Amino acid sequence: MANPITVANPPNKIWNVTKSDTVDFTLVTSAIMVSGAGDVAVVTTEGDVVTLTLSANIMYPMRLKRVNSTNTNATGIVAFGHK
Repeated sequence: MANPITVANPPNKIWNVTKSDTVDFTLVTSAIMVSGAGDVAVVTTEGDVVTLTLSANIMYPMRLKRVNSTNTNATGIVAFGHK
């Protein structure tokens, strides 16, 4: 796995996610976190689309290129990555 988030390798890029059904992130995520629990429709770097139910304030390691607006109701989505 490229660029895992660890104590020795913390993320150097953190951004608020703008949900979109068509626009990919400029960087691939290493992890995401939500402040308001709910469903998040993610698109992986391989193009898989999956809706996950996430709890609040837990860092979920995953390499994503997008969070879809459709089927996402979690709030406060933040992405972590490496530039």
